Amino acid sequence: MQLYIYEHCPYCIRVLMLIHTKKLDIELIVLSNDDVETPTKLIGKKILPILIQDNGEALPESLDIIHYLDQLGASSLGDVTVDPNLDAWLSESKASRDPITRPRMVLHPFPEFQTESAKNYFITKKFGEPSVMQNDLENSEKYAEHLHLHWPALIELLGKWSDNSLTWNDIILFPRLRNLSLYEALIVPGVVHNYMTRIAALTSLPLFHLPTRLG
Repeated sequence: MQLYIYEHCPYCIRVLMLIHTKKLDIELIVLSNDDVETPTKLIGKKILPILIQDNGEALPESLDIIHYLDQLGASSLGDVTVDPNLDAWLSESKASRDPITRPRMVLHPFPEFQTESAKNYFITKKFGEPSVMQNDLENSEKYAEHLHLHWPALIELLGKWSDNSLTWNDIILFPRLRNLSLYEALIVPGVVHNYMTRIAALTSLPLFHLPTRLG
């Protein structure tokens, strides 16, 4: 099987979390961010991840791919069960998280951004103008301060979850937190720090920078 991904994409990281945890033998193919033709030929639109199954059929959508792969051998995750409060946390913290992570995605040496065309495609799609991206970078400290207002709610969620194995909650949350670690000055509470480092080790997906631990 083959999996088409972007390395910055949280939906792709979801699938990689399971692949690494189950040690599945799947060929990974990183597309350039401005490659519209390949995914469009496969599924009719530009979206990743895409899994090419052994029968040649293309399967899109991260959660569908994860569910399919989890049925190979003993299931690691079981039925799709996600804490309903997690979606609320992600929605409420999005305005603080995105301005921190998005500019740093295109500045990080991800393979999908190795050409100026790929970088410009991303900047145009996500920001419209380079000046908007620059403004987000310059205001990272302000957004990080706003993010601190959301940590208590996440700490409460983490206190309810199992820490013995990978869960659907981790599949949804960790890619977002991992992308936050692109910010070198990230400061997180001790509980969040422990969670990030534990899931990074469990899934063999290291953080980009180790956040400063608060408390």
